[in-house]
Amino acid sequence: MSHSCEFSYLHDKNTLSDIKITHRFSSYQDSSNDDVVLRHDVNYSLESAVRMVEIEKQLKVRLTYFISFLQLINIKSHILTN
Repeated sequence: MSHSCEFSYLHDKNTLSDIKITHRFSSYQDSSNDDVVLRHDVNYSLESAVRMVEIEKQLKVRLTYFISFLQLINIKSHILTN
């Protein structure tokens, strides 16, 4: 893999594409020793998570999402009160 780490959607897409060449993406429940299990922790933006889901769907890869609803509620409350 020759991509520098720039934390962009394009970088993530390229990285996933590179990994997919040699590995299989799997969920925690269905993984074997050679599988790649990746997870996203969604703490701030459901919109960003949806963009990632769209990229992953396009690439036909399967990742796991952990969504912190309490964190999202706290952020929205902070934004609304300030």
